[in-house]
Amino acid sequence: ITTVSLPAGAWASGGLRPPEWLANYYWAKPAIMIMGLWGAIGSNNVILYQAGLSVISKELYEAADVDGATAMQKFWNVTWPQLAPTTFFIFVMGIIGGLQGGFEMARTMTGGGPAGATTTMTFFLYEQGFDSGRLGYASAVAWSIFVMVMVITLINWKYGRKHETE
Repeated sequence: ITTVSLPAGAWASGGLRPPEWLANYYWAKPAIMIMGLWGAIGSNNVILYQAGLSVISKELYEAADVDGATAMQKFWNVTWPQLAPTTFFIFVMGIIGGLQGGFEMARTMTGGGPAGATTTMTFFLYEQGFDSGRLGYASAVAWSIFVMVMVITLINWKYGRKHETE
């Protein structure tokens, strides 16, 4: 297999320049978001949905066939309601991960920069506690993150579980 690589100036001479993903204030945050989305799509969520699909009773699909349901009707009336507990779990864990996550990406890729564009809550917590030595302030930030996660989880628990089937 042979690969063709263009000289570095070939792109620029044609007027094309790649975005400065991690060095530009406006591109750094989308770069971190794209990386997080890419990691989340193919991670445990696919495995969880596969497990949820594997436990749906075949009798439900047979009953839908007897009733004359189309494939779309079977999806909306059998598959999707049966996946409600899995979807609820993934949603709650995604919210928690979103509030707690981003530290690794912000620290390794940009160090919170440029101009603080990629500073997440957990990276801010790290900076306050370990870089500047303000452990009391960092503790307050950690408790704030905990309270936000708890409140959002309780709201999800209260309103999200009503769509689950027993």
